Formats: sequence, structure tokens, C-alpha cells
Amino acid sequence: MGTMYSTLNPQNVVATGRFSFHKKNLYYSFYVSERAARPRSIQFVHANGNILEEHTLALPSDEGRLSAYQNGTGKVCGVWRRVPREYRRLLRDELVSVVLLWGSKHQAELAIAGPIAKYPALAHELFSSLLEPAAATASDMMGGAGGTAIVSTSSGVTSSIHLTIVLNGLFALDDVADVPLSVRLESLDKRQLILEDVQRVRKPAHDINVLEVSSPVSVSDLRLLTRGKLTLTVESRRHPELLRLQGPVRGRVACEVFQTLLTSHGADARSDASGLAWMYQNRDGALVYHVQTHRLPHHHGAAASPVLTLLDDSAKRRPELETLTRAFTGEHASGLIDRMGPRVLEPLYAGELAIQVANEQNLTLLHGKFVTRQVADARDSAAPVLLRRGADAPAPLAHAVGLAWLAVDNECSLHYDLSLAGVPGAYHPLQLYLEELPLEAPNAPVARRLLEDFSGNQLEGFQLGLPPRELAKLETSVIYLEVRSNGTAEPVLRARLHTPTRVPPHCTGGLDNEVQQDPFAANDVPTVAVNEKCFHSGRFYDEGETWRSAVEACTMCSCDHQQYKCEKMKCPPLRCRKEDIVQKKGECCPSCAGKC
Repeated sequence: MGTMYSTLNPQNVVATGRFSFHKKNLYYSFYVSERAARPRSIQFVHANGNILEEHTLALPSDEGRLSAYQNGTGKVCGVWRRVPREYRRLLRDELVSVVLLWGSKHQAELAIAGPIAKYPALAHELFSSLLEPAAATASDMMGGAGGTAIVSTSSGVTSSIHLTIVLNGLFALDDVADVPLSVRLESLDKRQLILEDVQRVRKPAHDINVLEVSSPVSVSDLRLLTRGKLTLTVESRRHPELLRLQGPVRGRVACEVFQTLLTSHGADARSDASGLAWMYQNRDGALVYHVQTHRLPHHHGAAASPVLTLLDDSAKRRPELETLTRAFTGEHASGLIDRMGPRVLEPLYAGELAIQVANEQNLTLLHGKFVTRQVADARDSAAPVLLRRGADAPAPLAHAVGLAWLAVDNECSLHYDLSLAGVPGAYHPLQLYLEELPLEAPNAPVARRLLEDFSGNQLEGFQLGLPPRELAKLETSVIYLEVRSNGTAEPVLRARLHTPTRVPPHCTGGLDNEVQQDPFAANDVPTVAVNEKCFHSGRFYDEGETWRSAVEACTMCSCDHQQYKCEKMKCPPLRCRKEDIVQKKGECCPSCAGKC
């Protein structure tokens, strides 16, 4: 199929994207002009005009329901899974372009496109900039103009910054050779100039031009950079007021979260505490972090509260880089680092940043090193859940812990991502189950779905074609994730999803969970064909079971075909005079006086 859309772009909307392969999957991330809404879809197009792949990025129902990550960063994130081998070859040969589309499926309002190309500087990118036509520039001369900057730094004895700037549209009609362009990096208020350089473009190209700029900088300059306080300007030396691109320098484009499991540090650790931590950079450059713990020892007094510390794990002495909040709300702690410097960012991107949980009695209660994960599918959800071992877990599972993400995409597929630690090889292979209960109540019916059999500490997968009724229950029922093993009768790890899994409305067809909101409403019984039960007075009863009502005195109930029926107890006739009939306390039926 060939591409069919208009190239008219009156607002000069610009976007910059980053792409990375992992296990035959192509992850993509974009910054888009803030004046534009979220694009409806993305197309991957061959150089001959044929559409290779198209993904829906946004639906009308998505408004206000994007993930915490995409809302917090302003990025557009996604993945093309299982890219065919011939398409991977086209990508390597740089024969594929990407198109972002706005409007309806049948009538595109706007489309912008650009080639996917390799740049060596991307391997060291720490920051990015989306360059757009500056205010008051000549709209007729800047039509289609835009650019991006790949920014890297090095800090140490001498600090420096390197910019790889990819742009087009900064040239007048008579700019044919040796065209000078000015490059400035300065504070947002323009009071502090960090870098100024003049680059000459020997032969301007009509599509892509690349500039390389390097300069020494001070430590204070790097602090401004990491805190999102700098703006980049590239302009024509001959027509600076007419031909100018500008954009703030922000966290790098890549959609990514940083996560770790928290385990007792050292082989001789006696604590059975565990936990997880995850973080990401928001659109202002601050580092948003979340920590959850389990069975963490608590002591009275503020001085004994747990202390969270970020460490550089690459150094021998593992220096402390940042102390986080001491205030836990139950098992949770969260916050942000809004004055983050290069000494935190560089080890974070290098995979050497660790987090430590300690108190005065134990300096290394929990420890974990952050790993980078691309945001897409399961990881594009509200938050991960902590999978915990049971209270009666056998000794070999004393330090077992897990972290899981769960999400439903716009194609109605259920995605899951699981990381484990501390599960001995003797318990493998393992199984991941999704467990659904209509509500938390004694003897509740349980529906289990096997998601996947697996071995190892990492699992990423998906389920296609789930019935709308099952998808609806992800939002309204009580949902657990379980990791099971043939080596133990009880689950190895288990977690309840306290935040409902977002399901696009078109995936459920307007279905609601069949358990009514009021658990005491008449015959509020979920339909579970494999485990028929009745719900009454706060608990479930099996088919054919009879019981004495806890709500109405002297009433007997029974369960028949998922419907409960309650009747007042029938008392046997009495063979005594009326004046001899007595009603004893605690008994439903009267009796004759003097009879046992």
C-alpha cells in the first residue's frame, strides 16, 4: 500500500525520534511540538512509498488516560514487535522513513515524515533538543524547517559538551555553498552564554544537514544543563531574524524507565526484607522515584526511619550521590530530585547507579542496581507491582522477590513483563498466572489463566484475543499475579494489583463486571461457569450448600444455580396448651414448658 496524505503543515509542527532494537523489537520514542496534540498513528514507509507497518498511537478515548510516564514526560512511546528480517535489513540500509499522522483514520489532517538514520553520537546521548522555528521568523522561508540535537557531556577534571545537530530549512535560496550558521547554548533567560560557535556548511542539502560542535564547560554550566535551564539556538549568520531554530535542552528522547529489585545485601544477610524501586525523568528534567518495601524492620523514632541513598556502583568506595526522602507512607516512599547533577545522571545512563535502604541498626538493609527498560506495552502502565513470597515460604525462597508490569494496548492485547530475584534453579521451570476474584470475600470463586511457562529471571510476553468479558474484569475485579512452581504447592510469589489495569473502552464493548458494587445486593452473583457459587451476607457459598443467614434471624438459605434463596425456618407443631408455650432466648422455635 502506498502513502496517501497531505504534506501541508501550516503550524510547522516538528518532531524528533529515537529508535532502538531489542530482541527483534523496534522501540520508538518522540518529542513532538507542544502546540500539537498527540499524533493518531505512526507509519513505517519504504523508500518506494509502500507502508510497511502502521500503529495506532492515540484514540479519542485516550484523553486524560495516558500512562503516568507519557503524561509526565510529554513523550510518545511505542514498539514494533517482531520486525520481519527483510524489514530489519531495510532499516539497516536506511531505506525506511517514519510518518506521524494526525486526524481521523480516513482523513489525515497533518502528516510529518523523516528518514530513520544512524548517528554515532546516539550511543553517548544524555540530553536532546527539538529545534523549531523561532517566534517572528519568516514563515514562508521556514516552512518545513526543524531539527534535533544529540547532546553528550563528560565531567571530571575537565568537563566538556558535544552537540550533534541534525537540521534542515535554515538556508535562503541563494545559500548554495559555504553557508555560515551560528550555534548558541545559553540560559533560558539569555543572561548566561555557555557556548557560541560558527559552523560553515559547505554545500547545504535540501533535506538533512549535520553540524558537530564541542566545547569545554564549567561544572556550574553542567548543572544548568541537567536541570533543563538551557536553550539551543541555530540561526543563519546572514539572516538571523528570518532563519532561526530554537529549542530547550531536555532529558534524552528515549522513552525509558529505570528499575531494580531490592534484596538483602550480601550472602550472609539475615533480613528477609525485599522491595522494588523505579524512576524516570519528567519533562522538567527532575528524577521522579518510587520505592516499595516488604517486611522492612521498623523502629520507633525518626532517627530509626529508613534512609534511601543513591550510590555509584562503578567506584570501589561506592560514593553516596544523593540522599532521598526518609518519610515512608506504609511501605511506600516517593519523591523527585529536581536539582540533579551529572554525577547522578552519568552513572544512571551507564547502568551503574544503585539504591541502598539503610537504618542506624543496619547500613545495608536492601540494595539494588538500576537497569534501563524501554517504555512500551506492559511498562507503559501506571506502576509495577511487587511480588512477595508467602509467610510460610520454605527457607530456599527466603529472599525471593519479583517485579511485574501489566497493561492492555489499543489492539486489546494483554502485555506482561516480569523480573525475578532469589528464586533458586531447583524451582524452575515456573508458571505465571493471572488470578481473578469478583471481590475479596471468604470462599470467593477463583478464575486462573496461565499466561506463560518460563525459566530464568526475566519474562516478557502477551496474550492475544482475550474475551471482552475477561478484559473488563481487569478494571473491576480483584486481580492477582502469581508465580508458581511444580516444586511447591503454594505460590512462589504473589501480588495483588491495587491499581486497576486500564482497558481501552472499545476492547470491552461497554461490558461491566457482573459483580454489583453493593456486595449485599440481591443475587449479586458473578458468572463463573467453572466454579458456580452464590454470594450472600459477605461471603460465597458453593452450589447446593445450605446455611443459616447471618443477616436475618431464624432464616435458612440455600444456593441453587448461582441464585440464593432464603426462607424463614418452619417450626414443628406443638402438642401442649397455649399457656405452656415458651420462647427461649437464642432459639428460633418455641417449645413446651417443662420439655427438654
